[in-house]
Amino acid sequence: MNTKSEILQVQTPSEINADQTFAHLGTDISCNLGSTNVVNLMASPDFGKSVNTMIRALTYVTSTSSIDEVPTIKNANDKYHSVGLGAMSLNAYLAKNQMFYGSPESIEFTGIYFQLLRFYALKASSEIAKEKKQKFYEFEKSEYANGVFFERYMPRVKFEEDLSDKVKELFEGVHIPTKEEWNELKQSIETNGLYHSYLLAVAP
Repeated sequence: MNTKSEILQVQTPSEINADQTFAHLGTDISCNLGSTNVVNLMASPDFGKSVNTMIRALTYVTSTSSIDEVPTIKNANDKYHSVGLGAMSLNAYLAKNQMFYGSPESIEFTGIYFQLLRFYALKASSEIAKEKKQKFYEFEKSEYANGVFFERYMPRVKFEEDLSDKVKELFEGVHIPTKEEWNELKQSIETNGLYHSYLLAVAP
């Protein structure tokens, strides 16, 4: 894990005074990043619990970081609690399971893997928001709050019965959330919010 800024957000002209000084303190990205190891996570006895643990570890980083040297980064970190949980060793997992990179089964596997990562990351963030009694800044204006995110995302969600035999075998022992569990997650987020404005980020 690391804490730094890799992305510069440019302020618009409306945010700058006539004398070229900033009208208000902006927000730049604080990259609180971590990666799942695909091979190891697929071997975990509890995929969801492992993701929950990783999100909480990254939350500790964002909650205890105070980057005073760069006020705009500190401002964003304090408001948005952004973290980025990603993945590495996908190629190793595909090779281990004799799947060609880019084959239909490899694409299907990757889609389900990141679907599970998203579900359990969102679930953890909502639980943390409830525990801390705090949502990320202006959560109420987000597409999570008004349900637009779920309207867009749910049509692409796959359930266990949708999987090919090969991928279903790979996920044997890994719980794939049901439609009811997705609905429960949606209700939890509407009620408790999310602590993090960003949760997932895959390194290039």
